[in-house]
Amino acid sequence: MPCGPTCVVFDESLTDYDFGPAHPMNPVRVDLTMRLARDLGVVDGPRGLVSVPAPDATDDDLLVVH
Repeated sequence: MPCGPTCVVFDESLTDYDFGPAHPMNPVRVDLTMRLARDLGVVDGPRGLVSVPAPDATDDDLLVVH
């Protein structure tokens, strides 16, 4: 699905990765944040941001940021 100048990259697979108990990006927090954003219409609502699935990164993509 095409998005405009701003979108949210998210799909449920992003809650499968756990950075560890002390990391603020806990999968439960990510899930609850996205549920709240959808409930409030901030994401995927009639006037909200469009969510698009997270693409798989290639080795070249990873080398750009690491």
